[in-house]
Amino acid sequence: PGGGWVDNPFFYETAIAAESIVYTHEPFYCYRVSNPNSSSNNFNDFTMPMNRILELYDILNKSDCNDKNILIKFYNRLFRYMKS
Repeated sequence: PGGGWVDNPFFYETAIAAESIVYTHEPFYCYRVSNPNSSSNNFNDFTMPMNRILELYDILNKSDCNDKNILIKFYNRLFRYMKS
């Protein structure tokens, strides 16, 4: 619901499923420059960040993820959400 911050679960699902990850300077993912209806501009649901964290937690548990780097990113994100 709301579609806000859906790139977060997508990032984790992709990182866990990837056999390898390659960095390139060429952009393949672009945000819209100005969309007044974007969830980034209309942040009214303050439960959304924690709902996304719960989704991420479920993804990590279901995949039995033990990758140290992915878990560090998850906990960094969790603490950032808690701080805000």
